Amino acid sequence: MSQKLTFVGILKRLCEDPRALVELYLNYDCDRNVDNIFQTIVEDLSRFATATIPVTPAQELQYQEHHPKAIAAGEWQIKTVLPPPLSVALIATHHDADGEIPKEYIMKRVALDALVDTLRSLLHWSQPGRPEANGAIVNSDRRASSDDARYSIDPSLSEAASRMETPLAPSTPVIDDDPDQLEKEKARKTALANAIKAFNFKPKHGIKQLIKEGFIPSDKPEDIARFLLHEERLDKAQIGEYLGEGDQKNVEIMHAFVDMMDFSKKRFVDALREFLQAFRLPGEAQKIDRFMLKFANRYITNNPNAFANADTPYVLAYSVIMLNTDLHSPQVQKRMTKEDFIKNNRGINDNADLPDEYLISIYEDIQNNEIVLKSERQAAAAAGTLPQTTGLAAGLGQALSNVGRDLQREAYVQQSEEISMRSEQLFRDLYRSQRKSAAKGIVKFIPATSFKHVGSMFDVTWMSFFSTLSSLTQDTHNLEINKLCFEGMKLGTKIACLFDLSTPREAFISALKNTANLNNPREMQAKNVEALKVILDLAQTEGNYLKESWKDVLLCISQLDRLQLISGGVDESVVPDVSKARFMPPPQRTETTDRRKSTSSVRKGRPRSHTGPQGVSLEIALESRSDEVIKSVDRIFTNTANLSREAIIHFARALTEVSWDEIKVSGSNDSPRTYSLQKIVEISYYNMSRVRFEWSHIWDVLGEHFNRVGCHANTAIVFFALDSLRQLSMRFLEIEELAGFKFQKDFLKPFEHVMSNSTNVAVKDMILRCLIQMIQARGENIRSGWRTIFGVFTVAAREPYESIVNLAYENVLQVYRSRFGVVISQGAFTDLIVCLTEFSKNMRFQKKSLQAMETLKSIIPTMLKTPECPLSQKAPGTSSQGETNLKSPSQQSRTSVEEGFWFPVLFAFHDVLMTGEDLEVRSNALNYFFETLLRYGGDWPSEFWDILWRQQLYPIFMVLRSGPEMTNAMNHEELSVWLSTTMIQALRNMITLFTHYFDALEYMLDRFLELLALCILQENDTKIGRAHV
Repeated sequence: MSQKLTFVGILKRLCEDPRALVELYLNYDCDRNVDNIFQTIVEDLSRFATATIPVTPAQELQYQEHHPKAIAAGEWQIKTVLPPPLSVALIATHHDADGEIPKEYIMKRVALDALVDTLRSLLHWSQPGRPEANGAIVNSDRRASSDDARYSIDPSLSEAASRMETPLAPSTPVIDDDPDQLEKEKARKTALANAIKAFNFKPKHGIKQLIKEGFIPSDKPEDIARFLLHEERLDKAQIGEYLGEGDQKNVEIMHAFVDMMDFSKKRFVDALREFLQAFRLPGEAQKIDRFMLKFANRYITNNPNAFANADTPYVLAYSVIMLNTDLHSPQVQKRMTKEDFIKNNRGINDNADLPDEYLISIYEDIQNNEIVLKSERQAAAAAGTLPQTTGLAAGLGQALSNVGRDLQREAYVQQSEEISMRSEQLFRDLYRSQRKSAAKGIVKFIPATSFKHVGSMFDVTWMSFFSTLSSLTQDTHNLEINKLCFEGMKLGTKIACLFDLSTPREAFISALKNTANLNNPREMQAKNVEALKVILDLAQTEGNYLKESWKDVLLCISQLDRLQLISGGVDESVVPDVSKARFMPPPQRTETTDRRKSTSSVRKGRPRSHTGPQGVSLEIALESRSDEVIKSVDRIFTNTANLSREAIIHFARALTEVSWDEIKVSGSNDSPRTYSLQKIVEISYYNMSRVRFEWSHIWDVLGEHFNRVGCHANTAIVFFALDSLRQLSMRFLEIEELAGFKFQKDFLKPFEHVMSNSTNVAVKDMILRCLIQMIQARGENIRSGWRTIFGVFTVAAREPYESIVNLAYENVLQVYRSRFGVVISQGAFTDLIVCLTEFSKNMRFQKKSLQAMETLKSIIPTMLKTPECPLSQKAPGTSSQGETNLKSPSQQSRTSVEEGFWFPVLFAFHDVLMTGEDLEVRSNALNYFFETLLRYGGDWPSEFWDILWRQQLYPIFMVLRSGPEMTNAMNHEELSVWLSTTMIQALRNMITLFTHYFDALEYMLDRFLELLALCILQENDTKIGRAHV
C-alpha cells in the first residue's frame, strides 16, 4: 500500500505539470496505436478519490493537521520559475507520521488533490486563449509562459538509457503541434474505439461501421480477416461467433483469417495455441467443427510431412482440446492419464499410431501450461476474480472466512489491484506500440505549444472530474474537502466556458446551484454558502461565456435575496420559492385578499432558539448579508456594461425568465416579488449607452418582458413595470436620435402593447399620464417616438371610458398645436391623422367626435402654412410632380407630396363618412371631404385625381353595385338611412365637383356617366330624380 501511495504521489506531481499533461495527451491519447494514458490517469484517480473509506472525524482532523491546505497552484507556477525535476529522490513521503489514518484514506485525499491539480494545470496552460483586460484574444497559439524554459518530456532528450526490452530508435523532436490535425487524429481514434465497441456488442453491425469509417478498406474477406486478426481490442468470443457463422460470406472470412496464420515448422501444440489465441471457440459443435477442419487444412499445408493427411491434425486437435479441459477443469474429478491419452489417439494417423513419445510430450505440455486466452486471463486479473469453488462446503467456508474481516477495506484493496493491473497492461501495450513504431522508423515526439489542446483534453475527461467532485460535495460534510471540490468545479467551469463546451459548463453550474441549496433556507450549512460564493465568483469572471447557464446563476441570486428577506424576519410563505415556478400554472388573481400578506407587513417574527428569524441559522443569515456577498452581487449587475454583445443578450434573456418565475410564484400576493424586475431596470441604465445596434437587440428581449408583465392581472406588478418603463424612457429620451432611425419608436412600444391588451382603466390612465410627463419633460428630444405615442393615443381614442378619451384627446390637441412641425418632420403626420380619425369615429362621445372632426379640418390650412410641410413651399396654381422622402406606414415606396399629405386627410374624411355611426359626424365628414376637393383640387395633377377616383370617390357609390356586401355590414334600416342621406348628399357633391372641374376632369367623363347610370337604375326615387337633374 505504501508503494501505491507513493505512486499516486508521483501522479499528483505529474498532474501539477501542465506541459507534461498536454504532451502525454498529444503523444499517446492522440495516437490510435496505444491506449489513452491521460484519460486513464484521470479515470483511475477519480475512482481512488470516490472510494468509500471508513474514517473517524478525529482521523480526518489528524490528516488535515499533517497535510496543510494545498496552495492554489505550485510555487513554480505562481513565481514562473522552473519546476523541480521529477525524480524519485525528490518525491517526499510523509505518510509514516500519519499514524492511525488508513492509508486508503490518504490515497483518496491525494487522488482528489491530484484531480484538482490537473484542472488547475489545464487552466494554466489555456491562459493564452483567455481574453486580456481589454477583451482582445491573444493571436498566437504559441504557449507564452515560463513553461517554454522547461525541458519537454521528449524521451529522446533523457540522459538515461531506455530500460525497455527493445531499445527505441532515436527520436527527434518535431514541431508538429497542429491542433486541428491532432484533433482529427483523436477523432479517428475515438471513432475506431466506438466501432470496436459496436463489434464487441454486435459483430455484424461493428463490421459495417468499421468499413463505413474506413478502418477496414473494403468488404473483401481478406481485408476483414486481417483486421480481425491484428486488432487486439476486439472481443475474442465475438470474433469466434462471427467467424463461426455458417453464411458463405462468414465462412470465406474465416478461411482467410486462418490462412493468414503461418504454422510452418511449428510444433503442433504451439500451432494450436496460436490458433486458439486468435479467438474463442464458440459453443456450437458445427461451428467448432468448421474451425477445426480449417485449422487442420492450414497446418498440413504449412507442414506437409508432419502427418499422413489432414484428418490426423483434425482429430488430434479435438483430442488436445478435450485433454486441456479434462486436466484443468475444477468440475472434473477423475483426470485423464497419459495412458488414457495415448489410447484415445490410436490409429489416427491414417490407421497408424503416432509415436508414444510424441503424444506424451503433448500431454506434458498441456498439463504444465493450460491453453487459455491471454485476454481472458488479463481481464480476470484486472477484475480481481479468482477461480471459484462450488458446492455447500465452499459456501460454508466462505461464510466462516468472512468473520473478523474488514470487507470494505478488502473491496478497496481489490479496486486498487484492478487499477494496478490496468496500468500495467496499459504500459505493456505502450511499449509494444513503440517497438512497432521504432521498427517502422516513424517514431516522433510532438512537443506541446498550443493552448487549444486543453479543450479536447477536458472534453474527453470532464465526466470523471464532474462525477468525482459533485458526488464528494454531496456525500461529505468536511468543509476542507468541500472547498477543494468547489475549487475544482470552478476550474472545470472556467475551462468549459473558454472552449464553449456547453454540456460540462451547464453540468458544473447546475451542480453548484443545487449544492447551494438556497431553496431550503432552514437546512443551509457552511458548504452551501461556499458553493454560492463560487457561483458569484464565476459570474464575475466568466460572464462572457456563461450563455444559457446565466439562468442558474441569476436564479441563485434571486434565491439569495429571498434568503436575506427570510433571515431578516419575513414570513417564508410570503416569499415563495422561485424554483417551483415551473410546476405552477399562470397566477390568477382573485378578489379574496384577506389572507394575503405583504412583505412589508411581516418583517418581524419570533426567532427560534439557536437560530435566526424564521429558523435560519445565525451563521448563514450573517454570511448571506456579508459585504463580500453583497458586493459580489452588485458587481455582477454593474459589470453587465462590459459584457460582449452576445453575452448581454443571454444575460437579459435569463434575467427576464427569472423575473417571470418570481411573478408566477408570487403574483397572487398584494406585494409580489419584483427583485429581478428591479434588476432589469438597473441593467437597462448600465447598458443604455451601448451602440444603438447592440441596445436594440437588448431591448427586443427586455421590451417583450415588459409587454408580458404589463398585462398581468396584478395591478401592483403592472404599476411597477409601467413606472419603471417611464423612468427608463425619460433616460432614453435624453440620448439624441438621428434622423431616419426608429430606436425611440421601438423603445416605447410596450406602452402601446399594454394599452391595447389591458382591460384595467387605472392601468390605461397611468400609461397616458406617463406619456404626458414624457412629452412635457422630453418633448424637444422626441423623434421617431411620436409615432408610438400617437399609436397609444389612437388606442385610447377607441376606449369606452370618457375619462380616458378626454385625457388622450386633450394631449393630442396640445401636441398638434405646439409641435406640429416636429410631427411632420418625423414622419408622424399620418399617425396624427389616424389618431384624430379614431376620435371622430367613437360614437359613444359625439361631442368629442365633432371636435376631432373640426380639428381634422383645421389641419389643412395649418399644414399649408407649416414650413416643415413641402406643400407650404409650392406656389399657388402650380401642380407638383415632385417626390419626397416622406413615408406613411401604409406606403413603402417614395410617394408624391399629394399622396403624402392630401391623401391621409382626405382618407380620414372618407373613412368617417363610410364607417362612422353618427349621422351628424358622417354628414360633416362628407361636407369637409368635398369642400377640400373643390377648394384645393385645382393644383392637383391628373395622376393624383386618378388615385382619388379609384380609392376614395368611386368606393362611396360601390354600395349601389355591391348591395349584399354592404347589407352584411349594416342592417336594412341602417342601409336605408345611409342611402337616403349620405348617399344623396354625396351624389350632389359629386355632380358639383365634376361641374366645377369639368375641363380638368373631362377625361373621366365616361366613368362619371357610368356612375350616374348606376344611380338611375336604383329603386330609390330620390336618387333617380337627382340623377335626371
